[in-house]
Amino acid sequence: MARCYAAERLFTAGSVWPLCLNDEDIGQVLPIKLVDLVAGNEVNSSNRQTLMTPKMLTTHPPEVTDSFTLYVKGTILLGKVKTFNIRFKMKYSHMNGESIDPRETTEFQQLENMIAAFRMSFPPEFKKPIGEEGKVDPTLYMAHLLPHVAMILLHDPHAEMGSPNCFSSSKIRTATKAILELIYKISATSYDILLMDHAIAFCWLVCGTALVRFLKAYIAAGNQAEVVQITSEFEIVKFMLGNLGERTMIGHRQVKLLDEMYQQEIGKSPGPNFGYGSDTGASLQEI
Repeated sequence: MARCYAAERLFTAGSVWPLCLNDEDIGQVLPIKLVDLVAGNEVNSSNRQTLMTPKMLTTHPPEVTDSFTLYVKGTILLGKVKTFNIRFKMKYSHMNGESIDPRETTEFQQLENMIAAFRMSFPPEFKKPIGEEGKVDPTLYMAHLLPHVAMILLHDPHAEMGSPNCFSSSKIRTATKAILELIYKISATSYDILLMDHAIAFCWLVCGTALVRFLKAYIAAGNQAEVVQITSEFEIVKFMLGNLGERTMIGHRQVKLLDEMYQQEIGKSPGPNFGYGSDTGASLQEI
């Protein structure tokens, strides 16, 4: 059940479609540790969590927590962001004839704090997805990526990219830098990214599309230093997606979408296009 739930949250996060099932309608407990599942060990039911368990996203009982548990919790965040983004226009666009900034609402602020709290709550043994001698835990790597992706998706509809006075722009920039840092770390190892959860392509795409929007804003502002920096970061993301795209269909699709958005927003091909160039565009909320 947990694998299906996580896949659905991941693959609807970048679409215009609502979630198939609301969290409030799911009573299944979260998974136990893989080592206990494989060994057939009994786990004390009092330690099991559900989606309705108080502070479930920031409380991680050692008896039932491993990399996959944190990964699933990361996808729960994506689902919450998705639901908020779908509903906020209906709830807050016009109240008593006045336009309401969703970022000023309690729901938005609670969700933003929840994302930050989840990221900071990882137990010490799960703080580093890449350990000594370049040993990679691919599931934990995804768990570290997901809160940054959630933060970008939460703030994207409200951001004035590149504006020093825009709080959402600042939050997105911080998240893209965190994703890039994780990319640098995986690139420094000999780990084959084909062994990663292929949803990693979506995470990198979210980062890449945000960078395109920053690049467009800095080009318009004539900020050459930022243009050079963002272009370099964009090429790194595209390179990683291109490597994945050479061997997987999802990677192929995501690097193609990234090229399309670049051409739409910037107006030219972004360097080597791995043979995936196109003239159409894709927005961050429809990837």
